Amino acid sequence: MKKKVFDIGVLIALAVFAVLMSLLLHATFLTSAFLFLGLPSIYLLFRARRKNKETLVAVVVFGVLYCFLFDYLAELNGAWAWKPSQLLFQQKI
Repeated sequence: MKKKVFDIGVLIALAVFAVLMSLLLHATFLTSAFLFLGLPSIYLLFRARRKNKETLVAVVVFGVLYCFLFDYLAELNGAWAWKPSQLLFQQKI
């Protein structure tokens, strides 16, 4: 039980850190996505090492099954329409 409380505390601290860094740095979408999603994922990856194989399988299955559906729907309704100033590369590739 104490492990879960500690993990939740660390995740809340990472979320607060991500908010502060995003606001202070005027972060782009890519930087904010890494701060909000990448840092907690890295923490949890190292925290639960014995379940990495099962997690990898679940992520791959979820990604293959749902990624194309979500990407199609986002393209259909214009969710991927970013301003060029927010992109990593200013020109379309």
